Amino acid sequence: MKKIFWLLLPAAILVAGCGVKNNTLKNPENQKNVATQLAPALTSEKLDIDSPRTGQKITSPVKVSGNSNFFEANTLIRIKDEKGGILAATFATAQGWMDKKYPFSAPVSYRKPASEKGIIEVYDLSPKDGKETNKLSVPVVFSDLDKNWALYSADFENAINTQSYPDIKKLLAPKVNLVFEATECCGLISGDAALKKAQDYIVKMYDPAKSFNFFQEQATVKSIQAKSGDKEQADYFKNYILGIGNNAGGTVVGYRLDKNGKISDWYISVASDLLTR
Repeated sequence: MKKIFWLLLPAAILVAGCGVKNNTLKNPENQKNVATQLAPALTSEKLDIDSPRTGQKITSPVKVSGNSNFFEANTLIRIKDEKGGILAATFATAQGWMDKKYPFSAPVSYRKPASEKGIIEVYDLSPKDGKETNKLSVPVVFSDLDKNWALYSADFENAINTQSYPDIKKLLAPKVNLVFEATECCGLISGDAALKKAQDYIVKMYDPAKSFNFFQEQATVKSIQAKSGDKEQADYFKNYILGIGNNAGGTVVGYRLDKNGKISDWYISVASDLLTR
């Protein structure tokens, strides 16, 4: 009996050892460690981005961290969708500057995108001319998509084109930043007030448009840049979805959605005025 026991003991140890090995491989924490062997951190003379890494899946808020040596330690952060639309823009203050790169970190909340690919940009502004400099861009994959985003836009554009004001009202945020001709009116007002003022403006407008062609690829922004040479103005409208009316004046309607898919910004102008300022 003792002989059988001693013969079986090495086999038992071997099986137990295999079990430990298999458990190690199956351990979720160990799998996670293997899965998180991400791409190398992006690095340059003035900036390192440690997190997130290229191709990493992210959710909001995302931790953006690294080391920078930027003017006055201001480290600018911007998140864009795959069409270049800005989902978030903020900054982090590094722990120092001038003599070396210092750590920075910031949790960045962003508006849910409609498609999964995007980029996170970290950059500096030149103290000489204010231009973006020392930029690094990290391609990322959004895990928290809002697949209804395109539907929100389609609903508003359809309501505008059919002049269905009750439908427009349902789509407005409680507060709307309404702007006519850049400066005429009105700033941040209630959704009800914005609807009334916009309706009055459209009715009184010379040769009002009956429908608008909304340019999802920001063709109108390119026209602004080409015709006015005004980069600041073009950058401002880069965040809007813009449409040109079919009337003689080419009326422009622009809008932006808030994080809930409601219209938070509404712009109405005559295209000739918009493109020549």
